[in-house]
Amino acid sequence: MNKRINAVLILFMALFFVNSVIFAETRSSCDKKQEKTRKTILFVPIDSRPVTSEQTIKTIALLGYKVLTPPKYYLGTKTYSGNPDGFWNWLYKTTEENQKDIMAVVLSCDSMVYGSLVASRVHDYSNEVIMERVQNFAEYHKRFPKIKVYGYSSIMRTMRWTKSGVEPKIYEKYGDKIFRYTVLLDKRELGLASYKEKLELLKLGVTIPKDYLNDWMEHRDKNFVANKAMMGLAKNGAFTYLAFGRDDNSEFCQTHRESRKLSEYVKEIQLENFQNIAGLDEFGLLLAMRAINEATGEKPTIYVEFNIGVGGNTIPMFSDEPISKTIKDHIQCVGGTEVESPVGADLVLLVNTPEDGKSIEHYQITKKGMQKPEAEKKPELRKNQIKSAEAFVRTVENSLRAGYPTAVGDISHPNGSDDAVMKELRVRNLLFKLRSYAGWNTATNSTGFALCQGLIANKLSVYGRVYLLLVRYIDDWLYQRLVRTVVMKDLEKVGQKYIFDFADKKQVIEQDINELMQAALDICLPPFEFLEDISFFNPWERMFEVGIRFNRFNN
Repeated sequence: MNKRINAVLILFMALFFVNSVIFAETRSSCDKKQEKTRKTILFVPIDSRPVTSEQTIKTIALLGYKVLTPPKYYLGTKTYSGNPDGFWNWLYKTTEENQKDIMAVVLSCDSMVYGSLVASRVHDYSNEVIMERVQNFAEYHKRFPKIKVYGYSSIMRTMRWTKSGVEPKIYEKYGDKIFRYTVLLDKRELGLASYKEKLELLKLGVTIPKDYLNDWMEHRDKNFVANKAMMGLAKNGAFTYLAFGRDDNSEFCQTHRESRKLSEYVKEIQLENFQNIAGLDEFGLLLAMRAINEATGEKPTIYVEFNIGVGGNTIPMFSDEPISKTIKDHIQCVGGTEVESPVGADLVLLVNTPEDGKSIEHYQITKKGMQKPEAEKKPELRKNQIKSAEAFVRTVENSLRAGYPTAVGDISHPNGSDDAVMKELRVRNLLFKLRSYAGWNTATNSTGFALCQGLIANKLSVYGRVYLLLVRYIDDWLYQRLVRTVVMKDLEKVGQKYIFDFADKKQVIEQDINELMQAALDICLPPFEFLEDISFFNPWERMFEVGIRFNRFNN
């Protein structure tokens, strides 16, 4: 273990300590005026992952809102589908008890209908059961017509390949072929498929066992029909606002195909209180932000600027559109307006896009094991990355010097920060001068979080802002970018399956993670009081996400 810690220390040697920040402010996140306007928000997350549940809840709570959520054991996990009937019972009961104080209800429709996001992909519910639960949204509105309901639902994702255990079992064997089949199907319908691609489509239709393909498509049809029904309910007022998230997808695939059809239906029924947006995990925070802005009458202005190169035209990994389009949708979602100048803007959102427009994972997991991307292999590409990082950080520094409230969406790589950017921000002592930062999971997750937390940070004390920044730096940089890749490489030697399921190695893996994270904390971040007693765990017993316990503050 000492050798491995030393290896991580060497990885961090280019980093230097920044000056410690001394806080003179209290822990209160709201002034007296805000306290008088506190309201209650009911929130049903999409599942129990820290980012989609706990971190979203705490971000909203920092503004002084009382956030009520169902019992944690109702929430879906990797192996537990969640409790949709329990959610509905909780919602009715909690609404009855808090009617006078409720400002808004923010609901994951996947949780309310299937139990969780994972359950929406693997459930075996009948159409009748699904539609009964969908109808519950209308019944709830009838019973509580004055309660504002903000709902978000997924358009089922289409993955290239995965062994994550959160897809139908057939996907492990035929996922890559199914993905390619739907890419070609989508292109054919759009009139973009070549003759060769049409032949490939026919061949794949024969190669993939019909029973498997039909089962997968029928499963998606249930979700598609349920989403159409929810759109009808939104038209009739059951939802104050409804958003569909195009979960992990690409420029052409089944998710994109279904999204096109739903967009046609929007025009058909002239639905206005609705958006179809790339992304998903960030939606809980986006919708809560919209609810707050509508309640307070605020209409924030946001200036957006991208890194050198392809910039806003970048189509990130796991998305079907340019990131500039997604960010415009995010801004519209929260009730804001994009402006053309940073002067006077409520938030300046700077987005670190890859110069060549190709967002590559630090390490890609394929059937052949973990593969390093080209940028990790070729020195000249690494030099280009450093040049791009330096250009981006200069933009950040100039924005801060001008006094603009500045947020960073770090989307050069999915599933983790751009290490070159983080080193530059740290060396220049800029990390804790930002309003917000996000570099987790997909590009859309990061930009949505950076936007919302940046707007919220404008109303927080230094204490609140630093807390939110620390969580993201610990999760997105230290864990996702640095420690996770080291541990994953070790696990691949033992057995790649442990990356997705710790099984009998849970205790050993989490001990390794804690030791490496402590080493990273000591080198990369100042000795804040937050960090004096901190520990880490993997709530879904896999490498993909980490939980953070600030033990000193009973986190």
